Amino acid sequence: MTAADDNVAAGETMMRTLLHEGGALPSALLCSSLLVLEGALQCLKRERSAVPPGMIIGTFDYDGFLELLPNTVIVIRQNEEALARAAFHSITAQIRGEVAAGEPRTVVDAELVYLNAPV
Repeated sequence: MTAADDNVAAGETMMRTLLHEGGALPSALLCSSLLVLEGALQCLKRERSAVPPGMIIGTFDYDGFLELLPNTVIVIRQNEEALARAAFHSITAQIRGEVAAGEPRTVVDAELVYLNAPV
């Protein structure tokens, strides 16, 4: 399921839709951002009184609150400093007219983090 927006309301709306379709909850939930995840979890808590403890949760970007969840959480932790440097370099190069057509894109490595994974 997808949404055009990246915010708490979008996460709530998608989770509400999933819950009202009447099927079983998935064993894993992957959200495109912390905001979408927040909305989805708020909706789950409100509608089902809790996030199922066996549900695996995945998202992009790390925040310390994720460690408070009892669930297994898989996070793509982005290197924000390297992303900012790369974006700044790209923008300043474009301003100076130094960017050639077809120039390769910059790839910034990310880290895969597992929280509360069963041993």
